[in-house]
Amino acid sequence: MVAGCAQQQQQHKYKAPAAAAAAPVLPKTGGVSAYFPSGKAEGSGLLLEKMAPSEVLAGQPYQFSYKVSNLTDTALENVQVTDRVSSNFKA
Repeated sequence: MVAGCAQQQQQHKYKAPAAAAAAPVLPKTGGVSAYFPSGKAEGSGLLLEKMAPSEVLAGQPYQFSYKVSNLTDTALENVQVTDRVSSNFKA
């Protein structure tokens, strides 16, 4: 799990942005999923899921998590996940 904090002076609801990914699919868990490299389950080797609350209060901590699934029966090596967030994000 990774913890973060949305920064703002005023207390108002902040809608968490969706992660940028190839062919996003909204799962029931309230996160974003993406299949790589094809964007579809068929023909892809990885499923990346990012789970986060759909809304958080500015200035309040929240948690999000990542899950990477190998969709093949072969070991995958050197898998890297990078999530770029805005410059005002503080962990």
